[in-house]
Amino acid sequence: MIFEMHWSNIKKAWCHFSLERLDHFIAADYQAREIRDGEIVDFGYEESIKGWREAFAQLEHQNAEWVIKEIAVFSLKEDEVMAVLYATLKIDGNPMKAGNLFF
Repeated sequence: MIFEMHWSNIKKAWCHFSLERLDHFIAADYQAREIRDGEIVDFGYEESIKGWREAFAQLEHQNAEWVIKEIAVFSLKEDEVMAVLYATLKIDGNPMKAGNLFF
């Protein structure tokens, strides 16, 4: 039940381009990996926040809409859950050809 509440709030913050609200859900030790054009790039919290800030600033005043699909949710421990989701954008009603997979 707690996960569902947090997950709902994460999606609302994300879809409203609110980094201030979304930041509350991102751990300081967050690690990410991006693969773009076959190249792997690893980065942490600070780089992620910077990337989100830049993306949100560019998109929030365009006719952009996040499309977030929950792929799976796994219970890891009694109080720990892993969610796998796919996120992409629609701009002017047109879906992007690419997206990102998050764990």
